[in-house]
Amino acid sequence: MSKKLLAVMTLILVACLMPAHQALAVTQLDKPEESGDDRVYRPDEVDEKAVIDRKSLDYPSSMGCKGATGRALVLTVLRKTGQVTDAVLRIESGCEDFDRRAVKAALKVKFKPAMKDGQPVSQRMAFEFNFTVHG
Repeated sequence: MSKKLLAVMTLILVACLMPAHQALAVTQLDKPEESGDDRVYRPDEVDEKAVIDRKSLDYPSSMGCKGATGRALVLTVLRKTGQVTDAVLRIESGCEDFDRRAVKAALKVKFKPAMKDGQPVSQRMAFEFNFTVHG
């Protein structure tokens, strides 16, 4: 059965570091990550923040949450190699379908890596997805 739903979603990129007391199973994002030369920096530690290609964001046109409004916050690491990793749903929207799609959208984003001392580096990034489904 196919129902048309109008989904209006807004993505707000929030370059932030969650305070440790608010962390929810994201300790790997709160502490400095050192694996060889791939340290993960907070946005305030880099010379140039990662630049997100907004065209790479893939929004679904329908969802299974009729009449829903919500917000999902997904914490990620934008790797200097161009990959998005460590996607963790930090704030649930109240709609499991939307939460799942928000994490998938965050993992697929394209970006130009952050820079520090003239070199690409990995950076933490939070993606806030707001949505309203009319149906």
